[in-house]
Amino acid sequence: MKHADNYEDELEKDESRGNRLGVSVPPERLRDLPASRAMWHEGEDEIAAALKEGRARERRLCWVRAALALLCTPREQACVRFYYFGGLDMRTAASRAGTSPATACRDLRSAVAKLRAAARTLPKGHFDGE
Repeated sequence: MKHADNYEDELEKDESRGNRLGVSVPPERLRDLPASRAMWHEGEDEIAAALKEGRARERRLCWVRAALALLCTPREQACVRFYYFGGLDMRTAASRAGTSPATACRDLRSAVAKLRAAARTLPKGHFDGE
């Protein structure tokens, strides 16, 4: 692959192939590139929005964990933890929870219904505040 003198022109030409990363760019050109023009650059507003969303997600997760402990049976809690938080398939989650897949599925439906009912009682925008 050849080095491009003007890599932006080469990238534009290479787009016709559907591959913007097909041109080799010398490392010194990348070092001289201002951060605001880099592919990974995020502006102050984007960073602030991402941090705000991260804090809201953290508050939602804390609420779900607390509600799970208060509203659900230990077996429902185990199924939710293994299936949703652990990312296991239904059969493996059921095995780890010490139950059959059918029972685990029923426990998951029950737990999710309880959590949804509790979430409906929260005021709109509950997790958006700081």
